[in-house]
Amino acid sequence: MAKHSYVELGMLFGMFIGSGIGVTAFASTNNALFFLPFQVLG
Repeated sequence: MAKHSYVELGMLFGMFIGSGIGVTAFASTNNALFFLPFQVLG
């Protein structure tokens, strides 16, 4: 029971951390790609 819950928590935590890193990296790259030309053009 405890092992099962630990495995589930580990999987959920890993998915949460991975998705968070992916979303932040995706958002930062998208912000750079979308906002950099607008800042350069004025």
